[in-house]
Amino acid sequence: MNYIAIDFETANAKLSSPCSLGMVVVEDGEIRSKHHWYIRPEPFYFNPMNISIHGITPEMTEDAPTFDVLWPELEPFFKNNIVIAHNASFDMGVVRHTLDYFGISYPNTSYFCSMKLYQKMTPDFTSYRLPMLSKSIGFEFKHHDALEDSIACSKLILHALEQSQCRSIEELARQYRVTLGELYPNGYTPCSISLSGLRSAPRKSKSITDIRPDENATLTGDVTYFEGRRFAVTGSFSSMSRNEALQQIVNHGGKISNTITRSTDVLVVGEKDYQKMHEGKVSSKLRKALELQMNGGDIEIVSEEEFGKMLV
Repeated sequence: MNYIAIDFETANAKLSSPCSLGMVVVEDGEIRSKHHWYIRPEPFYFNPMNISIHGITPEMTEDAPTFDVLWPELEPFFKNNIVIAHNASFDMGVVRHTLDYFGISYPNTSYFCSMKLYQKMTPDFTSYRLPMLSKSIGFEFKHHDALEDSIACSKLILHALEQSQCRSIEELARQYRVTLGELYPNGYTPCSISLSGLRSAPRKSKSITDIRPDENATLTGDVTYFEGRRFAVTGSFSSMSRNEALQQIVNHGGKISNTITRSTDVLVVGEKDYQKMHEGKVSSKLRKALELQMNGGDIEIVSEEEFGKMLV
């Protein structure tokens, strides 16, 4: 039962802007060491929204090493190891995008998502946010502190191993039909889950005009980011349905539309389509948004990973 649990905080909407990393090293089923690093993002820009979420300011990272300088210290932890994170698509996306930014080759690493695991272990839960799951096993902590988040993630995995009587992450993954993600030089495969055993969602597609704020919804993340802004979504989502994404937007005070116009503030792109964007394959909505950006429009294009992080 050896692995590392990690959590990144970012300075802005770019996945290549880590400003804080927490890490817990687990050996033989016990936490052996805890680590935290501040990271100077490059370029050196902090979005006020991100600061409001994690409380890390430019002054706190001004003298910290950039990721490329820190990587020789980090790489031995990642190399030929199992890395665990809650919503691992985000944290491993930070690793990939930041290594890409600095032109550094990916290490050979397997990774596992505690959120996807608990979606299979506890299909009747209404939320899989880290604080809620941690509270369910009797552990409370300070959310959006990178080290505390990584400790909470490691506790969830240790609890899952104990409850399932599994002796390794690989055995745990097989039992709950979660496929480990892989990072390797020049590429990666995502961590994924079998849909069997998950609570079925209604199959009837809801019209966008029928989506109304849920008065009983528990709001998380930075509500001020959404309030009054106009959103559209496009592509295939992996962590939620498109209607669920739209529902989250209106619950948080955003406005939604099926079309892209100059008044659109944010386009949220499903993970698969966001990856295709870098191959030059874009949907009509994404093409319109890119054209608006090229012509001076103020529309943001965010990935499903980034969108998910805004909600926790």
